[in-house]
Amino acid sequence: MARTIAVVSQKGGVGKTTTVVHLGVALAERGAPTLLVDLDPQAALTAAFGINEDLPSGIEAALLRGIALAQVIRSIRPGLDLAPATFQLHQAEMSLHQRPSWQHRLREVLRPAQERYAYILIDAPPGLGPLTVNALTAADAFLVPIRPDYLSLRSLKGLLIAVGRLRQQLGLSLELLGILPTMVQLHVRHHRDVLSELTAAFGRKVFPVFIPQTIRFAEAPVAGKSLLELMASHPGAQAYRRLAALIDETRPKAR
Repeated sequence: MARTIAVVSQKGGVGKTTTVVHLGVALAERGAPTLLVDLDPQAALTAAFGINEDLPSGIEAALLRGIALAQVIRSIRPGLDLAPATFQLHQAEMSLHQRPSWQHRLREVLRPAQERYAYILIDAPPGLGPLTVNALTAADAFLVPIRPDYLSLRSLKGLLIAVGRLRQQLGLSLELLGILPTMVQLHVRHHRDVLSELTAAFGRKVFPVFIPQTIRFAEAPVAGKSLLELMASHPGAQAYRRLAALIDETRPKAR
C-alpha cells in the first residue's frame, strides 16, 4: 500500500515543486516505486521533467471525465512515474464543487495506484482551495516546505490551524509528516533566527535537514532533470537524499 504524501503550503515560491521533484527522484533511487501527481494548474511539476503542458489529457481528465489513471500516467525514470497536469486543470478546480463528495475525488482516482507504488507524492497548489483539499483528503500525511522568513512562519501557523479544522470536518486520519526548511542561507542572521524559532515551536516536526538556497534548482528543469541527476554531489542533491532516507526509514512496513 502506497504512502501518500501531499506537499502543501499557503505561500507560493517556497520550493514546493522542487521538493516533489527531488524527493521523488531520491525515493526512486532508493528502490521505492514512486508516483508524482501534478495537482497545480501552473503545471510546474510537469514542465520540470521536460513534458509539454499542451498534452491531450492530464490528471484533470481523471478527476472530471473519469478517464482511468493508467491512461494519464507517464513514465519518467525507472521507478518514477508522473500524472501530469495541463492548463485545463483550472477548469477542474472551478468544477469540482459541483460534484457530490468533491473533496474525495482525487482519493478515488488514486485508488488503483495504491498497490503499484511505495509512495505517491502530490504537488498541491498554494492555499487551501478545492484541489489542495483533495490532495489532503487523498493523503496519509502532509509535508510543508517553508522559507526561513517571518511571513512564511506566520503563514505556516495559519496553514496548520486550517488543516486541523479540515481534519475534524472530514474525519481525516492525516498526520503532519514534517516541516522542511527550504532556500536556507545560514550566513543570513534572519534565517538562523527563524530556524531557531521554528524548532522551538514545532520541535521534532521540523526535519533535521534543510535545503540550501542555490540557483542550481532553477537551472535543472532546463535539462528536464533533477539536480540529483545533474550534480549528484551538490549539497542540495545530498540534502534531498537525506530527506528521502529519513522518510523511507520511518515508513510503516506492511505486515
